[in-house]
Amino acid sequence: MATRTWRFDLDGQTHTVELEHGVLTGKRILRVDGQVLVQSYRLLHLLTDFGSRHPFRIGEHQCLVRIRLRAFSLLGYQYALTVDGRPIPWLPVRPQPGGCLVAWLVLVVLVNIGTIISYLVGLPLGGALGMEVAPWMGLATICFPVVSLI
Repeated sequence: MATRTWRFDLDGQTHTVELEHGVLTGKRILRVDGQVLVQSYRLLHLLTDFGSRHPFRIGEHQCLVRIRLRAFSLLGYQYALTVDGRPIPWLPVRPQPGGCLVAWLVLVVLVNIGTIISYLVGLPLGGALGMEVAPWMGLATICFPVVSLI
């Protein structure tokens, strides 16, 4: 689920707009200052999600959150908030420590243990498929997670 958060000052007050977009399900949740304004789930979005527009007001100011399908991208979307026609930059989401990194570390350890056991037993990893993958498996399990985190 893609999430975007915008924080901005308007008439002396700080406002927060949060958007959650289920890229695969089409689900949308739009919150303004913690209150849910839009919560939708449409079967049409599941099949053909080309984006949507969500207008709302904060006081006397006209606001618009727009979800647009990126050109030449299968599951890429652009998210934008405008207030009185002016674009507001979104806050980048920092990955939470642990989750993905821990999963990769577990994968690296397990594959390397499998590689070591295959050498001790004398059977190449993937030998049943006729592939000799053990010599490069350890290197691949270290390089692939690092490259994917960049």
